[in-house]
Amino acid sequence: MTYTTIDQIQTDAQNLATAIFKHWNSLSNIIRRHESTIRTRWEKKTKTKREGILLTAWPNMPVSRRPDIQAFISNNRSKELYMWPQISVEDLSKSNLLLLLLNSRGRNEPMVFARADIDACRLGKASKTVVPLAAAFDGYMMIFADRHKPANYGEIVALNDPRHPYASSWLQDKRGYHLGEGLDVLRIQDRLYHFLLDCCKIILHDISTEQSTILIQPEPPLLLPHGSSKQSPANIDFDRLEAFITAHFTAVEDHLWALREDPGYYADTVLDFKEHDPVLLLDTNGDNHPLLRKDREQLFWKRIIKTVCTDSLVDLEVWGSMHHQIGELRHMKEIYSDRIDPTKCLPSDYALAIYKLRFHLLTFSLRTIGHLKNSIPASPFLRRYWERLPPRNDATDEIIVQYKPGTKGDEILDTLQIWVLNLCNAEYVRKVGLDTIVEELGRLSDLDSKSRDCISSFVARKISELSIFAQCIHEIDCYFPWAATFENEIRQRQETLAEDCGKTEATINPYFECQYDGHITILGDLSGGRFKYPSHKNRSKIHVEEMRSAEDKLDEFWLAVDEELIGKNAYSTRCRQFFASRTLRRTTAWVEPSKTITRSPSTVDEPIFEPHFHSDPCSERGQPTKNTKPKTHGMARPTLPLENLAIPIMPELDTQPIFKVDRRALRVFKTIFFTPSASSQPGEIAWADFVHALCSTGFSAEKLYGSVWKLSRKTEEWRLLL
Repeated sequence: MTYTTIDQIQTDAQNLATAIFKHWNSLSNIIRRHESTIRTRWEKKTKTKREGILLTAWPNMPVSRRPDIQAFISNNRSKELYMWPQISVEDLSKSNLLLLLLNSRGRNEPMVFARADIDACRLGKASKTVVPLAAAFDGYMMIFADRHKPANYGEIVALNDPRHPYASSWLQDKRGYHLGEGLDVLRIQDRLYHFLLDCCKIILHDISTEQSTILIQPEPPLLLPHGSSKQSPANIDFDRLEAFITAHFTAVEDHLWALREDPGYYADTVLDFKEHDPVLLLDTNGDNHPLLRKDREQLFWKRIIKTVCTDSLVDLEVWGSMHHQIGELRHMKEIYSDRIDPTKCLPSDYALAIYKLRFHLLTFSLRTIGHLKNSIPASPFLRRYWERLPPRNDATDEIIVQYKPGTKGDEILDTLQIWVLNLCNAEYVRKVGLDTIVEELGRLSDLDSKSRDCISSFVARKISELSIFAQCIHEIDCYFPWAATFENEIRQRQETLAEDCGKTEATINPYFECQYDGHITILGDLSGGRFKYPSHKNRSKIHVEEMRSAEDKLDEFWLAVDEELIGKNAYSTRCRQFFASRTLRRTTAWVEPSKTITRSPSTVDEPIFEPHFHSDPCSERGQPTKNTKPKTHGMARPTLPLENLAIPIMPELDTQPIFKVDRRALRVFKTIFFTPSASSQPGEIAWADFVHALCSTGFSAEKLYGSVWKLSRKTEEWRLLL
C-alpha cells in the first residue's frame, strides 16, 4: 500500500495493534490453561496430521524450511517469503518447534519480540524486497518498548516532538523503529498470532477456548531444544551459549592432546592439512606451485607441520579465552538478575562483558572464514573448479585463488560455490548474516549424497566451527530489546574492545613467530611410514612394536617443538597448565602369552593401549639411556624448564550411575568402549544409533547446522557438541 499522509499510517497501525492484542489475549488465556493438553495432543499426532493442522491454520504455508533463503537464491520478489522466515511446514511439523513457538509467544507480550521479528527479515532487506517508506516520513518513528495496550502499541512519534526529547537517540540505537519497519513488525505479528491461535483451536477442537472458568495451570517443563528464535528473547539462554563454547573448547583440548599422544591421529591430521593446502592448486598456466618441486619438498612439509601445530595451539588460546569470558558473564547475570528490566538499560559492566564476548566471536570467526577460504578451493573434490594465480617469485608465501572462469558443475555444486564466494565477502556477510550463510552451507550438505561427498570431513569440521561462532553470535543478538543497541554500542567502544581482544591476540602471536626449521620438520615428516600406528589391528608382537616405535617418534618430534616454543617464550600460562593437567598414555611392551594357562572363551586380552600415571616425570619404560631416545610424558619432563607443574596422580574412582539400555544402545556402547584383543576389532556406528544410545542415558539431542549436533544432559554438567 502507498501512503500519502501520516494519518493513514496511524490508522493502519492502530487497526493492526488492536488485532494483535485481540489474538494475543486469546492465545495467552489458552496457553496458560491448556498448554499441557496441547503438548500431549500434538506429540501424539502423526506428521501428516500435523501438516494438515498447519496448512488449515496457514493456507499455502511454504513447504521447505527457510523460505527466505530459497527466495533470495532464486531472486523471488515475493515479500511474504521474507516476512516469516521461520514459518514452514518442514520446520513446524517437527515435534517441538510449534510447541516452543506457542509457549514463548503465549507467555510473553508482543513487545518482547518486536525487534527480533523485524531483524528476522534480514534477507528481505538485503534483497530490497522489504523496503522503507518514502523519505517524507523520515521525521517520524514508531515505539513498541514498554507498550502494553493496543492504544499505544506501535505509537508514532515525531522526532522533533518536545515531549520525546530522546526520540532521535532511540531511533539511532534501534529502540525506536522507522515507520516502514514498525508497520512490518505489526503485519508480521498480526498474522503470526492469528495463526497460533487457530492452531490451538484446531488442536483443542473439542474444548471450549472461549471460557475462562478453568484455572490457570503451572507452566509445563521447559522443552528441548529451546531455539532462541522461539523463546523469550529477554531471557538469554546462557546454558545454551555456555554449552556451545564449553563443548567446542573441550574438543579443541582433545584435538591438541591427540596430536601429542596419538601418532595415527597426528599423521591423519597432517595429511588432511596437506590435502587442503592451496599450494596444490594448479595456476592459471596449468603449472604446479614452486613449493612442490623436489628440491623444495622440505619447505612444503615445514609449511604444513607448522600450520598443524600452530593452529591447534592458537585454538586453545582463543576458545580458552572465550570459555573464561562466558563463565564470568554467566556469573554477572546471576548477580544482576534483579536489575535486568526490558524497559531499562543493562548494568554497564554486564553490558560491557557482553560486548567483549561478541567482539571476540566476530574477530576470531574471521580466522575460521580465512581457513575455509583457503581449504575449500583446495579440497580434493572441488579443486578442479578453482585455480591459483602464479606467484610473483619463488620466495613469496602469498597465494591467491580464484574461481575458474567458465567452469560449470551441476546446480547443487554451483550453488555451493556461490555461497563459498559469498562467505569471503565481508560486506555480503554483514548484510545477509553469518548464521544464514552457515545454515545454507549446512542445508546443502544435507541435501543429497553428491553435495555431502563434495564437502570433505576437514572442510565439514571448519564449517562446524564457524557454525559455533554463528550460533553464539546469534544467541547474543537475540537478547532483545538490548541487542538492538549492541551494534551501535560496540562501534562506539571499538577502541576499548579492540584493546581487550588484543590481550588474547598477544598470547597467540608468539606461536606464529616460531619457524619449525630443520630437524623439527624432519622429525614431523610422515615419509617412510614413521608414524604407522596399527592400533585398530589385532594385538600381536609386531603391531605392539610398531605402535611403540611410532609413539617414540612422536615424543621426539614434540620434544623438539617444545624446545622451540619454550625458547621463544611462546607457551602461555593456559597452555602450560593444560599440558601439566594431562598424562600421556603409552603402549606397554609386548609380553608373550603363557602357553601353560588354559583360558576360557570369555577371557579377553589386556588392553593394548592403557594409561600410565606416575609420581615422577619418568615413564615406567625407564630413564632414557645413551642409546634410547627420550620420551615425552605430558609437559612435566626434566629436560624442559616447566617449573611448578604438578604430575597428575590417578584419582580414586567415583561410583558411576548405572543405566538400563536396550540392545541397540548396548551395541553402540560396546563399540565406543572397545577393548582391543587378539580376537576382536573395532566397528563403526551409525549416527542415528549413536544419538539413540545417548538419548537412552538421559541426553537430549538437537541438530544445529549441517553436521553439528548439540547433545546435553540437563541434570548434570555433561554436554557434547559434535
